[in-house]
Amino acid sequence: MNVLVVGVVAETLGWSLRPDVVGVTLCSLVGIGMAVIQMLRGRGIGWLAVSVLAALILPAVYADAVAEGAARRLTQAVGEGRVLRAEREAEVLVWLRPSAQINGFSIRQFHHQLVTIRQNLERCVQPPVREEDSRSLRGQRIDALIQLDRPQEALALLEPLAATGDPVALDYRGLCALRLDDPEASLAAYREALEMWEVQAPGPRRHAGRMNALQGIGYAARQLDRRVEEEDAYRALVALDATPKNRLLLARCYHDHGKTTAAAAEVYQILLSTGDIGVRAAATELLVTMRRDHFGCLQVPRTTPSQTPPSPVPTEVRWPPNR
Repeated sequence: MNVLVVGVVAETLGWSLRPDVVGVTLCSLVGIGMAVIQMLRGRGIGWLAVSVLAALILPAVYADAVAEGAARRLTQAVGEGRVLRAEREAEVLVWLRPSAQINGFSIRQFHHQLVTIRQNLERCVQPPVREEDSRSLRGQRIDALIQLDRPQEALALLEPLAATGDPVALDYRGLCALRLDDPEASLAAYREALEMWEVQAPGPRRHAGRMNALQGIGYAARQLDRRVEEEDAYRALVALDATPKNRLLLARCYHDHGKTTAAAAEVYQILLSTGDIGVRAAATELLVTMRRDHFGCLQVPRTTPSQTPPSPVPTEVRWPPNR
C-alpha cells in the first residue's frame, strides 16, 4: 500500500515514476538504512554484513516478483488485443528486466512496437465521427477504441449497428460489456450474436462467428456462475470445431466443476491431437493439477500420446461487418 501511495504522489508531482519502480527503490533504501543504522550503533561485522546483504537481496526479490507478474499480464494483454495495457506491462519489464525477450524481440524493441501501435490507434480515433462515415470506417474506429481500453466509447458507436442485428456488432457489444464488468449484458449480446450467425450463409466467417459467440457465452456464463450454460456452450464449441484449444476450454470447465473424469478425457484427446507447444503445456499443467486433486490420480491417463500436427486456426471475424 505504501508503494502505491508513493507512486500516486510521484505521478501527482509530475515525476515519471511507476509504483513498481518506486517499490524497488524503497526496498533498496530500507536495506541501506539498516546497514547505516548498524554502523552508527557500532555493531559487529556480522550485523553489518547482514544489513548489506539485505540491501542487495530485498530489491532483487521484490523486482523479480513484480517482473513475473508483469510478464504474465503482458502475455494476457497481448492475447486479448489490449494494446494500452500491454504497453504498460512492457514498460515495467523494460525497467526491471531489460534483457528479457518477447517473441524473439528484446523487451525494449517489443515495447517500442507497442508504443507505435498505440500511437497509430490513437490517430485512428482522433478525427470526429461523421454521419457519412462508412460502416467499415466506423468498425475500424470501434476496434481501435477496444484495443485502447475505451469500451464505453466503442459501445456508443456500436449501438446503431447492433440495433440492425449485425452479428459482428453484437459480438463486439458482448466484448465491450465484458470489459465494463457487465457479464449479464455480455451474455445477452453473445446469445443474440449466435442467433444471428446461425441464419447467415455458410462459410468461414459464419463458422468463426459461431465459435466466437460460443466462447463469449461460455466465458460470460462462467462469470455469472451459470455452470450448465457454461458447459453447454463449450460442448457446442467442441462439437462445432474440436480443435485442441477448444477442447482445453471444455476440459478446464469440467475440471473447475469437479468433473475430473470428463476433464481427463478431453485432456487426453488434446495430447493426442496437437503438437502446439503452448496448448500441450497448458493441457499437461491441467493434468498435473488433476492428479493432485482428490482421487484424481485414479482417473487420469498416465501416458503421453505422440505428437501430431495442430488443427488449423479458423478465420477471424473482423470488420467490415458486411462485405
